[in-house]
Amino acid sequence: MPIHLGKKNKREKQFTSDIIRDFEKLKGNRVVWDRHYDEIAELVSPVDFVFQVTHHPGEKRTNNVYDNTAILGAQRYAAFMDSIQTPRNQKWHGLQSSNPELNKEKSVKEFYDELRDVMFRQRYKPRANFSSQMFEIWRGLGMFGTAGMIINDFPGFGTQYKTIHLSQLYIVENFTGLIDTVYVSMKMTGRQALNRFGKKNVPKKILDSIEKDVWEEHEFVHFIHPNGNYDPERVGPEFMKYESLIIAVDEKMVVHEGGFNSFPLPVARADTSTDETYGRSAAMMVLPAIKMLNQMKKSDIRMTHRTVDPTLLMQDDGAVKAIDLRPGRIITGGLDRNGRPTIVPLDNRARLDINEAKMQMERDDINRAFLVDLYLMQIDREMTATEVLHRAKEQSTILSSFTGRQESEFLGPLIEREMEILELSGNMPEMPPVMMESEGEWETTYTNPISQAQKADEALGSQNMMSILFEASNFMPEILDNVNPDIFAKSLHEASGAKEMLLNSDDTVQQIRGERAKAMQEQQQVDNLGAESGAQLNQAKVMEMAANQ
Repeated sequence: MPIHLGKKNKREKQFTSDIIRDFEKLKGNRVVWDRHYDEIAELVSPVDFVFQVTHHPGEKRTNNVYDNTAILGAQRYAAFMDSIQTPRNQKWHGLQSSNPELNKEKSVKEFYDELRDVMFRQRYKPRANFSSQMFEIWRGLGMFGTAGMIINDFPGFGTQYKTIHLSQLYIVENFTGLIDTVYVSMKMTGRQALNRFGKKNVPKKILDSIEKDVWEEHEFVHFIHPNGNYDPERVGPEFMKYESLIIAVDEKMVVHEGGFNSFPLPVARADTSTDETYGRSAAMMVLPAIKMLNQMKKSDIRMTHRTVDPTLLMQDDGAVKAIDLRPGRIITGGLDRNGRPTIVPLDNRARLDINEAKMQMERDDINRAFLVDLYLMQIDREMTATEVLHRAKEQSTILSSFTGRQESEFLGPLIEREMEILELSGNMPEMPPVMMESEGEWETTYTNPISQAQKADEALGSQNMMSILFEASNFMPEILDNVNPDIFAKSLHEASGAKEMLLNSDDTVQQIRGERAKAMQEQQQVDNLGAESGAQLNQAKVMEMAANQ
C-alpha cells in the first residue's frame, strides 16, 4: 500500500503495527537459536557474543576461552571458502544468454565477457567493500550457518556491500523454501536518523531526543518483502518487485519507503533441516568437541602448573623455619642429618602426555569440520599438474552440494542485484545487434576454482586419452585420425573458464588454415622449381663434360 512518509493515518498505523508484531514474533521464535549462537560465539568468535548478552564497548570477552583451535579454524574456513568460490584474484563467474542459439555467436560471447569485466570492476572498487564483507559471509556460515548481505546503490557513491550480523537479521521462506522476506533490526541515534531520513520523515519524539541526549539510540526495523502491487509496466517504487520499508519501532511510523526489482539482501545458509529456516554450521556439528577441548585445555593448564611448580611436602617438626624458593637462596633445615631432603615435591602422577593425545584428537575433529585439511592441501605448492587435477576432483566431490547451494541461494541473487544496479546506472556495455533482434535472458556460469574442480574429470579424462593416443601413434599413426582438434581445443577452453576472446572464430580459423595451405603450396612450387632447375643444371654439366672428352 502507498505510504505517506512522516505521517500516520489509522490504516497505515495498523499496517506498521502488523509488521512490528510479526517482527517481534520472529524474535521470540528464535530465542533457542540465539542461545545456541551465543554458545558458539563465546568459544569460536567472542566478538560475536552478542545475541542474548549485552556488553560494554571494549569489554573483555575471552574469559572462557582456553584453546584457540576453533577460533583459528573459523578463520581458515572463511579463507578457504573465499578462495574456492569468490577469489579476489580471479573472475569467478561469467555470464551468457539463456538462448543457446545466441551463445553460438562470437559477438554475444564477447559482450558477456565485457559485461562481466565491468561488473568485476564495480564490485572490487575500494569503496564497495566487497572483499571484506564476503569474508564475513563465509565466516558467518562456518560459525552460525546463516549469513546475509545487503547490496545498496547510493547516488554519487556507487554500489556498497554490507554484511548484516545475524543478531540483527530475521528471515522468512516462501513456499519453495527460498528466502524472500527479511527483517533487519537497526539502532540509530536521533542525529543518524535525521541525516539518513530527513527532518520531515523522522518522528518528533526522536528529533526531541537529540536535544536531550545526543547518544540515545532508537530501534528501527527494515522490512523487505515481495510487493503485492508489483507491476513491471508501471514506474515507481510502489510497483517494484520487492517493497522496502524502514519503520521506527516505538512510534510505529514509516520513515523510508523504497523498492527493488531484485532481492537486495541475499541470504546464505549451510545445512538446513526440513522443519528449520536457519542453517546449521560446521561449528554446531562439533560444538561438543569445542567445549570438551576447552575444558581439557583448562585441566592441562592446572596439571602443568602443578607439575612445574608443585606442592611441597615437609615434616611437621619445626626443623625448617622458612622456605624461600627464589634462585640462589639457602633453605636452612632442607636436609636432615643423613643428607635426605626434608622438603619434597608432591608427585601428582599427572599424565600430561595422555591428555595431550586426547586434546589432539579433539583438535583433529574440529579442524576437519572447518575444512582445515583442505585449506592446507590448497596451499601446498609442491604438486604436479596431475596431482592438482586429482586433488581438485576430491575437493569437488566433498563440497559440491554445499557450493551448489551457495550459488543458487546466495551468489545468484547477488549477481542479479548487481546487474540491476548496472542497468539503472547506465554502465552496461553496448549490446550487439543480434541480441537486440532476438529475445533471451542472461544466466550465470561459475568459473571459480570449485567449479573448475568439478570439471576436473573432463580435463583429466581428456589428458589421459591424449596421452594414450599419442603413445599408441608410435606404432599406429592412423589412430590420431579419430581426434577432432577443434572440438578438443574448445572443450578444454570451456573447462578452463578462459575468456572467449582467447579463441579465434570459426571463420578466422578457416582463414588462417587457408592462408597456411596457400603458403605451403607456394613453397612446394618453389621447391619443385628449384629441384627442376638443379636437374637441368646437372644434365648440362654432364653434356659439357662428355663434349670435352
